Amino acid sequence: MTADSPPDLPPEERPRDIAGMLEGLNVTFNELERFCAGYNTLSRVYQTVTGQLPHGQRPKGLMLTFKGSVDDTHAIDVVIDLQKHVDPQYAPSVIAPLANGQAHGMLAAVTRLIADAVELRDQIRVALGLPPEDAKPADPPA
Repeated sequence: MTADSPPDLPPEERPRDIAGMLEGLNVTFNELERFCAGYNTLSRVYQTVTGQLPHGQRPKGLMLTFKGSVDDTHAIDVVIDLQKHVDPQYAPSVIAPLANGQAHGMLAAVTRLIADAVELRDQIRVALGLPPEDAKPADPPA
């Protein structure tokens, strides 16, 4: 965003000038890219653990990392190697909801990108003295 607006603002609070809108599109595109990378990786892991990996594809493992605490005051890094710590019969049940969450994130990001791009297009059309793309033509004089 701009120097006086942090990038973590929700879309409805982001600046609506053209520069702010472009930065918002970049933020949303980066979110889409992260969700896509997550989905692709989780899909490959799912194919690996279920034996559905296409010929020639490299098997993929999964390490889950998060903060944990024994006493609820001191956080430590916890790492779970899916192939070592999860029974293979349950691994697909762990991976599928994670991949599904990434897919929903992709869909939400694409939906925001489309809406923001349409708004930006319309703002540029107005700056050029043109009506918004979805505006109905005026009725001819009677």
